Amino acid sequence: MSANLLFAQFLTSPALILMILSGVLVLRQGYKPARFYLLAWSFIVVAVFVMILKEHRMLVYNSITSHALQIGSALEALFLSFALADRFNTLKKEKEGLILQQNSLLEAKVKERTATLSKALTDLKDTQQQLIQQEKLASLGQMTAGIAHEIQNPLNFVTNFSELSEDLIAEFAEAKT
Repeated sequence: MSANLLFAQFLTSPALILMILSGVLVLRQGYKPARFYLLAWSFIVVAVFVMILKEHRMLVYNSITSHALQIGSALEALFLSFALADRFNTLKKEKEGLILQQNSLLEAKVKERTATLSKALTDLKDTQQQLIQQEKLASLGQMTAGIAHEIQNPLNFVTNFSELSEDLIAEFAEAKT
């Protein structure tokens, strides 16, 4: 076995173990997609160790051990695909939740604005009725003033005529004497 292969195996093994440990730490912190990450990288780690053990002649050479790296890579890709699908589903659920929340907020705003507009319409109708009532009263006042004026004119005529008649009667009475 060449020195380069041993050196590559020496560097690869700790890196893979570090990746597994980081996945475990993140999973313990409650990040659910880390389980797919752990499964995917576990398969590749197992495949690398099988390959190393096969190269050191600790495992027998057969179709599984000779293709362990390809099998591990395929399983890794499969579980990373599951992780991606899970992420899409999570985002879809979050999006649906946000849409429902936004719809609820919009419905509440529409109800609030509808109530405000209904109150404004009611106030407008009340104001319109008050204006109509005031116009009716103003018209009645003008009509009453007009009638009073029309009544007052003949009364003034009668009053003036009676004063004139009294003056004339007084002049006739003086003239006769």
